[in-house]
Amino acid sequence: MKMQPFALDGPIETGITLLEASAGTGKTYSIAALCLRMVAELGISVSELLVVTFTKAATAELRDRIRRRLADGLLALDAALAGEAASEDPVLAHLVADPEALGLRRHRLEAALAAFDTATISTIHGFCQRTLQSAAFETGSDLDLELIESDQEILREVVEDFFHTYLVDTDDQTHAHAVALAGMKVEDAIKVAKRLLDEPALPLACAEVEVDDLHRHLREMLAQLRELWAREGEALLEWLERAPMRKNAVLRTGFEHIAGEARRWLDRRTQSPRDPSRIGELCTRLSAQGINSATVKAAGPLPDHFELPRHLDRMNEEVPAAWWSAFAAHLRREVPARKARAGVMAFDDLLQNMAAALDDPARCLALQRTVRAEYRAALIDEFQDTDRRQWSIFSRLFDAEDHYLFLIGDPKQSIYRFRGADIDTYLDARKAAHRSYALNTNFRSDRGVVEALNA
Repeated sequence: MKMQPFALDGPIETGITLLEASAGTGKTYSIAALCLRMVAELGISVSELLVVTFTKAATAELRDRIRRRLADGLLALDAALAGEAASEDPVLAHLVADPEALGLRRHRLEAALAAFDTATISTIHGFCQRTLQSAAFETGSDLDLELIESDQEILREVVEDFFHTYLVDTDDQTHAHAVALAGMKVEDAIKVAKRLLDEPALPLACAEVEVDDLHRHLREMLAQLRELWAREGEALLEWLERAPMRKNAVLRTGFEHIAGEARRWLDRRTQSPRDPSRIGELCTRLSAQGINSATVKAAGPLPDHFELPRHLDRMNEEVPAAWWSAFAAHLRREVPARKARAGVMAFDDLLQNMAAALDDPARCLALQRTVRAEYRAALIDEFQDTDRRQWSIFSRLFDAEDHYLFLIGDPKQSIYRFRGADIDTYLDARKAAHRSYALNTNFRSDRGVVEALNA
């Protein structure tokens, strides 16, 4: 889809405006120009401007560029009032094009520079922190919490305690079965835990369940498994021993070992071997999927009368899903509880608390009124790095008929999830935008150099 080029001297409209800009196309220049025009032409004070970017270094650069642009505008208006020729800069030329507005615009810019320290030019975390503090009543914020840079240590403690409680401090090996079927280790769980907390809406394979529910369900499935083993286990092993297998199939090369492990586990009425990883392997190898992948086509499909392998298919699907669900429920309950007991809050909690306030019908309207009364315009830099929760905050706060919300980003970079980007969120925002433009001219490239390289 080819977009209209963005005209810096064109109309500035309320609602959501998407500005797509590749590197070198004047993104920061355009943001500064928009701030200049909003202050001088629209009468928006600098304290009513919100400019958000995603690093502290970018924040410092934006603050400097915007201040200098306001100063450029003031100088251009002084020159126009003195009868001097208009600047060749299209933004400044537009600024001085209306002789009757020169005095008013100069007054606005002079006031803006004097009060520039009141402008909110910050990271999204800084904006959320400021809002949660200034609108503590509307958001229900606890102002006594200490802000910490990372909650990784608390997260690790919760995960390790979860594993320790259900795997070490108990003789009941039910949870070991579940962990084995989920194929999960502590370090892997810690890596995934952060995402489960950061994305509360992350879809799980089943609804959240508690650990006790998981254990009860697994015990029932294990009881059924042992009944099936007693009825058809040996017949299944005999069939497998005769069935032609793929050359490198583990079920062929390690058949005796697998059969022995299965007999030791399922013939005896004991809980399980102490090594839980063996359980996961057995359930995988003897499942219908495992058997069908190991046998050659000439063997034909697994006979219908064998129920045990199909029961293992269900276990391999249902138990890991339930384990992840129980793990997520525990994390989402215990991590916030431990932070509250310690009296601390991490940077990501700023976003979570802001989103939670907007999710609460009793708080949302009051928070929207408060923030919209403070800011008339919001410009979001590096929008391609915005995730779904951040977009939900911006859109619900500033998508209003009498407010200006500018989204400035490079869609090509919205695929980089490793740095927080979310292409689906970007596309949703593009659909929600009332108008979309592009910055098409790259000011970092030189035509002669490009043509020489392409020759």
